[in-house]
Amino acid sequence: MKKFAFTSSILFCLLLFTQMRCFEGFVTDPIDPRLPLRTQEGKGTVGAYIGEKAWSNKRDYDWSDIINDQIIKISEKHDSMVLCFQGRIDSDTVRLEISLSGLGIKTMEDLQQLENKKIRIDGLKNKVRYIRTNSVLFSKNDDIGQIWFSYIKVIKDYNECILSGTFGFTVDDVISLVEITDGRFDIACDQEIGTFVKID
Repeated sequence: MKKFAFTSSILFCLLLFTQMRCFEGFVTDPIDPRLPLRTQEGKGTVGAYIGEKAWSNKRDYDWSDIINDQIIKISEKHDSMVLCFQGRIDSDTVRLEISLSGLGIKTMEDLQQLENKKIRIDGLKNKVRYIRTNSVLFSKNDDIGQIWFSYIKVIKDYNECILSGTFGFTVDDVISLVEITDGRFDIACDQEIGTFVKID
């Protein structure tokens, strides 16, 4: 009887393993058609939940729209970097500006050092600005989130770079806090078309 139970357990494990092999393309990212998947290909996508609403730049657009959607600004003088992401909630345009400082980023090639780095958003050194219609909200002076650069690829010959990662934080709208969760970005920046800008 024990031998039968042991054999049955092994057969069950083999069957389970075989079934799992059928799902090799399984993506751990929860699939919500309102948000772009977490990818690392420079697809030009960004998205998150703002409160309970989905915010993303998912739509059919041309290259001029991409320039407006995602821009990276570098200031060597102030040792700072700003990631500007723009998307929509319903019919409202919402812009997130993530300001990071003290990273020593002076050129596009320097972005490579951020790969696999998690940076704390503290409201002081590293901040978030949330712009929606006529309101501008800021991250508080508190440990309110982070951004993670999961993948970076610099293509020197073409002055291009792919940045992918995730983010989540809280911003203050005076009355209450706005939670920005499950954020993801997969952007391609290019000096030629103006998505990577040195401002000094």
